[in-house]
Amino acid sequence: MIEARRLVELHAAERIWPRREALRTDLAARLAEMHEAYAAGDLRALIEADRAFHATVVDAAGNEILAELYQRLRDRQLLIGITSFRLSPGSAERAIAEHADQLAALDSDDPRRWLAAVAAHIDKVADVLRTLR
Repeated sequence: MIEARRLVELHAAERIWPRREALRTDLAARLAEMHEAYAAGDLRALIEADRAFHATVVDAAGNEILAELYQRLRDRQLLIGITSFRLSPGSAERAIAEHADQLAALDSDDPRRWLAAVAAHIDKVADVLRTLR
């Protein structure tokens, strides 16, 4: 699943860079939903907002086949995300911070910073999952 995410999300992140301004509002709204869900202690809503953040980027890349593939990963991502938030202390807070980093990178003038932030987030998720085995 992580390999599939990496392929799809990094491709999408690269493709949306020229149109990043149009995404900023939607991604900021997803990040706000993450903050609200975390404050309410609602891990399911938090992980759903997390997935929506990523799906927004994938959908904006404009490749229907990749967006459909990404959507098929959704149920696994939700289950794994909720489990990791419950079993790995601090992972929810780190996920929110990493999404904020991605949004800040999107606001920069450096596409490499944006791609690095997306890749780092996926890699950190992979690291957490390895520790839960």
